[in-house]
Formats: sequence, structure tokens, C-alpha cells
Amino acid sequence: MKYVSFQRGRYVVRVTVPLDLREIIGKRELVTPLDADKRSAERAAHGVINGFLAMIDDAQAKFAATRPTVTSAAKAHYQAELEADDRERAGTGSSAVADTQALFAPRRASLLRLVAAGQIEGDEAEALIGYAADDLGETH
Repeated sequence: MKYVSFQRGRYVVRVTVPLDLREIIGKRELVTPLDADKRSAERAAHGVINGFLAMIDDAQAKFAATRPTVTSAAKAHYQAELEADDRERAGTGSSAVADTQALFAPRRASLLRLVAAGQIEGDEAEALIGYAADDLGETH
């Protein structure tokens, strides 16, 4: 029977824990001694083996829950970008951010001129000047 061996006069159930799950389970292998009688040991072994394999399945689920997915990585990246933007707006951004702002300043200025001339309206205008309207609303 798989996982069961005879050692030193008794049967033993021994299941090796996969490498990536050893930290979660806390052991290299799961071992339980059984009776010396083969028939009795085989009957008890089924429950012990199922318990060990269930423990490994639970650890696998915990391990999978801690591994980043594409979605969680994208969310973390987006959150980091939002925090960098907040720092930039507060004046604590890096010089690379200031360089990027300087690079796009002429384009932004021309878009703002189009808003003032009434050539850009609606959601696009709101996206360009909404933050300024919010700031005005907070100060008045």
C-alpha cells in the first residue's frame, strides 16, 4: 500500500510534504506509527493517509491564496501609481515626475486653451480641469 511501510516491527504511514508547502505545514514529512498486525494497520492507514492528504490540500490552498495573480499584481501596481500621484501632487514627488510634467506641460497648456475656447466640452473638459474645480469647491 502506498505511503505504508514496515519499520522496526511495526507499520508506519509516511507522506512527504512538497517543498513549497513545508513552511506552511512546518514539517518535512508526516509520519504516524500503526499496529504491528498487517490487517489492522491497513485498516487504520486509510484514515491516516486521507487525513495527511487533506492537510496537504489545505496547505496547497493557503499557498495558492498567497501567490500573486495577474489581477492582484495589476491592482498593486495601480495602487502604487495612485500613491505616487498623490505624493507628486503634494510636492514630494521625484525629479523624474517633475521631468515628465515639464515634458507634457506644453500639450496640457494647449488642451486647456481649447477648453477655454469651448472646443473641448463634457467629460474630456472635466478630465482636464475637474481637479481644479474640486480644489476651488474645497477652498470656498
